[in-house]
Amino acid sequence: MTDLAVELVAKASGLAAQIQHTVQESVGDLVRSMNCYYSNLIEGHNTHPRDIDAALEDRYSPDLKRRALQQEARAHIEVQKLIDNGNDPQHNLRSSVRFSCEPA
Repeated sequence: MTDLAVELVAKASGLAAQIQHTVQESVGDLVRSMNCYYSNLIEGHNTHPRDIDAALEDRYSPDLKRRALQQEARAHIEVQKLIDNGNDPQHNLRSSVRFSCEPA
């Protein structure tokens, strides 16, 4: 099993090396947004993709419940981006939590 995992990582790295950085960034942003949508849906937090996109553009719903879900989604994506970029989310977690608790 370990050999298969090593082979998968090697092939993934080879594929990533063939893709332009801007494309990698765009795909990463899309996957983080999709991951946020589905993981929130599993948790019973039905945040529509257009609401997630709006939150990422600093456009929040006047409805308090929707706004809270948007803030949660944005914090989720920001923390995931920190992880994806190799940064320690614990260091930046306070600002993400503070952001998600502030009224928009």
